[in-house]
Amino acid sequence: MKSPRRTTLCFMIVVIYFSQATLNLNLESIVHPLILHEHEPAGKDSLRQKRAVASSSPTAEEYTVDVEISFENASFLESIKASLYSLSFPIQGNSTDQATTILSIEVTTVCRPTGNEIWCSCETGYRWPRERCLQNLTCQERESVPAGHQCSCLKGLPPKGPFCQLQGDVTLRMSVRLNVGFQEDLKNTSSALYRSYKTDLETAFWKGYSILPGFKLVTVTGFRPGSVVVTYEVQTTTPSPDLMRKANEQVMQNLNQTYKMDYGSFQAVTSNETKFTVIPEIIFEGDTVNLVCENEVLSSNVSWHHVERRFDIQNSSRFLVYTTVLNNMTSISRLTIYNITQGDAGEYICKLTLDIFEYESRKKIDVTPIRIVAREEMKVTCDNNPVSLNCCSEINVNWSAIEWKQKGKINIPGNPETDLESGCSRYTFRADGTQCPSGSAGMTVIYACEFVSIHGARGSKNIEVTFTSV
Repeated sequence: MKSPRRTTLCFMIVVIYFSQATLNLNLESIVHPLILHEHEPAGKDSLRQKRAVASSSPTAEEYTVDVEISFENASFLESIKASLYSLSFPIQGNSTDQATTILSIEVTTVCRPTGNEIWCSCETGYRWPRERCLQNLTCQERESVPAGHQCSCLKGLPPKGPFCQLQGDVTLRMSVRLNVGFQEDLKNTSSALYRSYKTDLETAFWKGYSILPGFKLVTVTGFRPGSVVVTYEVQTTTPSPDLMRKANEQVMQNLNQTYKMDYGSFQAVTSNETKFTVIPEIIFEGDTVNLVCENEVLSSNVSWHHVERRFDIQNSSRFLVYTTVLNNMTSISRLTIYNITQGDAGEYICKLTLDIFEYESRKKIDVTPIRIVAREEMKVTCDNNPVSLNCCSEINVNWSAIEWKQKGKINIPGNPETDLESGCSRYTFRADGTQCPSGSAGMTVIYACEFVSIHGARGSKNIEVTFTSV
């Protein structure tokens, strides 16, 4: 077990190796001697083959190697990181290992002593996997926490890995208001006014958002009235609210004051972080349907919207919205629709709001009636021969039950045989002279087969059976 005063540095090396032999790396040839002066491997390095690289023989294979270095003197940390970041890539292998080329080295995880504990945090652009956050005790380093994410720091390095993982890029669809009058030329992308606004704003945006981790690109996408609303997109990794506020302040400082940018009007929408599920997948009229949004961003401020009907959904006799934060790890919002109708079909938006961030996800649902195939009319002679009525559903789903009912002046019961998996049922009966007295010639009985879905929908088909005496 590591001493609570030791500092640990975890980094990832991507290499190409031209050989069929075992990969063997010599770190001393690429890392400054100061780094390895107190080197003590904390465990076996993790070696992951990524892909075969197209080349002529011998075969070129690409690997990712996870390396852990621990040392007593925490002052070594910054010099180690500086040495790693100062390396130029690719790095060719030394004279004993010409077959190896190092493509990159990325510091992912740093563990520092804090009191009597070890706090392990992720470097910029990396995040602890969610399963690690659920299994390990967490600590907080507020300034580096992405929007709504509570797991940026763990108490101790997970003994079986993995280390911090690279965050994926997100595209923030942003807007901000300029308190100036809107001019029609701003609708024309070829006009001098449009080009002037776009150039000045993008220059300020680049200077401001370049401080965000993983920042790659910002582009003005248009202008709309009210006074002037600027829409633009920022490609980056998910930033913290504090860092986003600092970036917006930088934008304000780098933009000419004649534009009168309203600092309180910044908004950011992303659709990359929300898991949206619908239960059931096949929806029948009358079902109880659950639409569920899950997000690692922690906020109970979630709204639901129906696009085609243009209304915000509120709790009522048929709609129920319930939002909670589960295990301090996941925001879950559930929209339950009772006795759903075809009018409820369409696109739904789930929107989670935290600070200026809006995490939006959309899902379109279809609602269909239960369609049953059956012969609608039959004539039966009361001669005591078996007669079978059959009905099947057009769509084969996991039905809860198929029930038979009858109504009429005479009662001729039968025995149902149902196969829920195939969605079919047969109802067999015998009608004899005692059940069909002479006065019942031409008597009609309605038999109904009713399908019941496991989510509550019901649909039936009537079969008219006319009984005649022998």
